[in-house]
Amino acid sequence: MVQIKSNTVEIIKNLQNKIRETVTPFFDTSKPYAILDFPNQRNVGDNAIWLGQIAYFDEVCGRKPTYLSDINSFSSRELRSVLPSDGTIFIHGGGNLGDIWDSHQRFREDVLDEFKDYKIIQLPQSIHFSDPKELEKSRTSFNAHKDFTLLVRDRKSLKIAEENYTCRTILVPDMACYLGLLPRPYTQKADIFCLLRTDHEKKLRSTKEGQLENTDFSIEIDDWITESTDIARQVKRKAILMLPFKLGFQALNKYRRREFYYSLLTQTRFDRGIKMLCAGKYGITDRLHGHIISFLLDIPHVRLDNFYGKVSGFGSEWTHESNIIEQAETFETAVEKISEIKKRIEA
Repeated sequence: MVQIKSNTVEIIKNLQNKIRETVTPFFDTSKPYAILDFPNQRNVGDNAIWLGQIAYFDEVCGRKPTYLSDINSFSSRELRSVLPSDGTIFIHGGGNLGDIWDSHQRFREDVLDEFKDYKIIQLPQSIHFSDPKELEKSRTSFNAHKDFTLLVRDRKSLKIAEENYTCRTILVPDMACYLGLLPRPYTQKADIFCLLRTDHEKKLRSTKEGQLENTDFSIEIDDWITESTDIARQVKRKAILMLPFKLGFQALNKYRRREFYYSLLTQTRFDRGIKMLCAGKYGITDRLHGHIISFLLDIPHVRLDNFYGKVSGFGSEWTHESNIIEQAETFETAVEKISEIKKRIEA
């Protein structure tokens, strides 16, 4: 096995410190808090963010959220009934601030409009609007709130926010980074595993993925947005069986039960992503969390971009000092850079 002489651990610690030192001063860690917009979806990256957020709050607050929900189970009445007005509302981080994933943006704006009497912190996001009218709607909602903090994870998003919003805006690493260095528990199956987008954030390229096969490397290509339709049901059944043993009397609390189920579901999806990424000794990915999780796994890899520069924007800000990561524009170049990394770490 390749013995990677990387600087990954040092960079990860710096990112964790940056998150802790930047986010923590903006809310009272002794007061109750809520986390909204649980990513009840198959995308491994969003589930990694949730796990990183929970790891952060467990450390700095020492307790679970008073209220949490996805956008479908959310109830403003329930939130107000359990969270005092001196508590903090956090909104899940990710890449859905804008008009690409509009249901999450509508939810975010609705929460800001309805809870003007609460402190609200948007956990680190990337921002992208194609429609100026949608940007204007967000401006109206964001600027009307008197205690809203917007955390962003790249400078392009920071620029958009500073030009359009009056709220406090801060540059912070993605919350998945708080998971720290991860073990590689699965056996590799190929030289290179390519995690490549199949959704509408995919960047159109002149080079097709299939051309990667014309190399001396063995290659596997996949995406991580599909899963068995039974997964959520199976996890829910498992959670119900485990509740009395894991939570005791806390199992009577609706939100503790929900948090326990969310934790099992996100961990199940996250483990699926880990297994995929570990299939290769090296990696190529155009998914931001393909990059971030590969980095946390200490897997040498090459980043490609999504269509609006989210991946390169994050990498140039936070992981550019890594000696096991490179950026590429085409698949051919990515394979060439894998060869360069291989020579460098095996020297």
